[in-house]
Amino acid sequence: MIENPTSLDLLFNKVSNYFNTSINLMKLKFIQTSADMMAHFIAYFVFILLLLISIFFASIAFASWLNVIYHSHFAGYVVVSVGYLMLSIIAFLARNIWIKTPIQNTIIRKSILSIELTSSNE
Repeated sequence: MIENPTSLDLLFNKVSNYFNTSINLMKLKFIQTSADMMAHFIAYFVFILLLLISIFFASIAFASWLNVIYHSHFAGYVVVSVGYLMLSIIAFLARNIWIKTPIQNTIIRKSILSIELTSSNE
């Protein structure tokens, strides 16, 4: 004998389906936001890597040119390395302003933007 589901059973099934769908939707939104942020950071990483390679070769060329100017085999390399040491010290002292805060702001901005976009689509 087949029992007919009661209205309470139907309501329970609909509510559980709703919650399962909501959880799946939240998972998909999280995956989309994470993928967007990762793509953003990977693009910046590739750009910065190419920039660093260019700076590396430009530094070697500049140091070689300074070697010719100073009539030395190593003075140009020392001057360039001291310049990089000074830049490193300045960057270390200003790391919160130049590195930490912009990265945090970018992550927060991307998260809020994705939340606003998903809210406006609903």
